[in-house]
Amino acid sequence: MRKLKYKITGKMLRSYQLDIVRAILDKNTTYKHLLYIAPRRSGKSVLFDYLTNALVNKIWLDDKMPVNATIFAPQQKQCRAIYIDNILSDGKKLVEIHNAKFYESRLSLEYSFGSKIKFSGSDMIDSQMGSGNKIIVLDEYALAKPNVFQRVYPMIQATDGHMIVGSTPRGRNHLHELYEQVKDNPDWLVIHTDVFKLGLMTQEEYDALPMHENYKRQEFLCSWDSPFENAIYLEPNIAKLSINHNLGVYIGIDLGIRDATAIVIGQLEGEKINIIHSFETTNTSLEDVCTILIKYLNDNDLHIIQMYVPHDANQRDYITGKSRYNYLLEKGLPVQLVTRSGIMDGIEIVRKMWHNIIFNECTIAIERVKAYITDVKTQKPKHDGSSHMSDAIRYLILGLDDVINTHGTMGNTYERMYRTDSFNRQF
Repeated sequence: MRKLKYKITGKMLRSYQLDIVRAILDKNTTYKHLLYIAPRRSGKSVLFDYLTNALVNKIWLDDKMPVNATIFAPQQKQCRAIYIDNILSDGKKLVEIHNAKFYESRLSLEYSFGSKIKFSGSDMIDSQMGSGNKIIVLDEYALAKPNVFQRVYPMIQATDGHMIVGSTPRGRNHLHELYEQVKDNPDWLVIHTDVFKLGLMTQEEYDALPMHENYKRQEFLCSWDSPFENAIYLEPNIAKLSINHNLGVYIGIDLGIRDATAIVIGQLEGEKINIIHSFETTNTSLEDVCTILIKYLNDNDLHIIQMYVPHDANQRDYITGKSRYNYLLEKGLPVQLVTRSGIMDGIEIVRKMWHNIIFNECTIAIERVKAYITDVKTQKPKHDGSSHMSDAIRYLILGLDDVINTHGTMGNTYERMYRTDSFNRQF
């Protein structure tokens, strides 16, 4: 391998980080992409910064071709704090980059031979569309929106470039889905490690951490199954459910405009609310959402008894003059509008009914509700990639609270806090 025009200062990379860099740069391996699942404080961001610079230099030295690269943190402010204020603030501490200059106004590191590394937040992913990136890094991907990988990976396919993804787990969410998809792909170097394998902590040091065991397993052992700290709901009740074709279904839907649309499909069986299926979709028209939903119902010989939608579905679009609520009515769907009230009031009703809610195994709703947490700063439910499905579940349960007569005064509680406009039509 030809010598690159930068040097490691001695304090920058640990031996396990160097092994990863060498594996990606080595021409004798098939690895083009990296998925690195590692614990907190293991130097993921430093590794990604160094590896990106190494690839930029290697491509130039091998092919004399300047390239564009982008490093994404979940949010723009995080990217600035991690990569600019920390890593680039003291180049001698971390990496000495030759023939490159950092431009604060553009948040980019630009080389004299034309290559650029931009620093951005994945919440601003649209600004990178069409940029022709040869290298893309998704740092802390478990905290980013679920559709980010799907948005940027086509760029890498088009440029025959390199994808670098890393994170600490946050349950079996979109990071776990990516792990399952690429773990046996020869193009991907996939590493799932923990503090013991990396030699960062002894068992005695781990045991002495003044933290809940579930949180320690997630942050330091990179467990996929450890419940989240500040989880809003208890562990979901999971069972292998069969569809009862003699029963209709009730549907809760959170209608996304710029973010995900989430749908949960449930059946009432005695006192139990069986969540038999759930799905999410992004950048999908309401017409296509209806097509997907109706196809699932037809394929499984099911009919809708009621569909529950949020209050803002009644707002009219300023272009079409028609609301999403009216659109669903025109499609012949039995829609019920759950009007506005406090989110926490609705969460409390879901909590009271939680022991009677059963989730079919493997449905995506399980991981979304496990990842639905309270923001430690605001003490309010965190609005992120997990909240859409949790909102859809809340709408479903609020609607069903009027149907179920086995919960004491809960029906009165709902009527006091919520008002619904019902259309009792069968589908």
